[in-house]
Amino acid sequence: MSILPQFSKFLGKLFYNRLVVVSYVKKNNIMYKSQYGFREAHSTGLAIMELIKDITNNLDNNLVTTGIFIDLKKHLIL
Repeated sequence: MSILPQFSKFLGKLFYNRLVVVSYVKKNNIMYKSQYGFREAHSTGLAIMELIKDITNNLDNNLVTTGIFIDLKKHLIL
């Protein structure tokens, strides 16, 4: 007996649920403008450009900038 049919049903449900959530979030515009993960046309390159812009603006205004960077993928236990 193969587990592939059950696995494909699980993946199908997972992808469907993700699509429903993504369309709801887009429709209701509830995601923070600087959220780059899980969004179309929002790459890590754009996140870095925004970070550099913020740091530069803060330096120009004699403000301190602090960053906390966490790679959650490395800490997930599956």
